[in-house]
Amino acid sequence: MLSWPVFWIAVIIAFTLGGMFGMMILSLCVVAGDADRQMERDLEDRRCSEEVR
Repeated sequence: MLSWPVFWIAVIIAFTLGGMFGMMILSLCVVAGDADRQMERDLEDRRCSEEVR
């Protein structure tokens, strides 16, 4: 059986790695959402500029 300090160190490491992984996925989702919105804005701008011509 693991001693308690080793167990708590393993728990802290697991939470730290899990948190880092979660933040990485969250930031990727935010970046993808921003890029998607930017593409939609560009399409709208193109449509508006083509209607003006």
